[in-house]
Amino acid sequence: EDAYKALSNSTILATKKGVMRVEVSDSSQIGKKSTDPKKSVISAEEKKSLYKKLKKLSLIQNLIIVLFILSLGFNFYLLGQIKGEDSAAKMAESHASKAKTYMNDSKKHMNDAYYYSIRSEGYMNDAEDYMNDAYYYSNN
Repeated sequence: EDAYKALSNSTILATKKGVMRVEVSDSSQIGKKSTDPKKSVISAEEKKSLYKKLKKLSLIQNLIIVLFILSLGFNFYLLGQIKGEDSAAKMAESHASKAKTYMNDSKKHMNDAYYYSIRSEGYMNDAEDYMNDAYYYSNN
């Protein structure tokens, strides 16, 4: 109970020199800013230093955001390149498939031509036989 009363009736402030304890007589003043410049806890130099630190932090934060946006843009660029290569690969695969089909067709036609040449050779031999027979019958 004593500790609760001590915490509710006092404020502990940190300074460069150490911890300073300020007693507050009225609990309604806890958390309110003092209007008296002599009672100000943070000096003007500390405010400037704090402002410089916040400005530097803000600059670093903005730089990180810019790098993040650039990284996103580069990732989307790479994604587009990968999709482009993927479509080119699909097109090459399609051409290879057509080439294989044409090769199979040419093999079939080559086999057909070979078959027709054998048949034509047979017809030629038959024609020669018929010619010899005709010659034989014409001379007899």
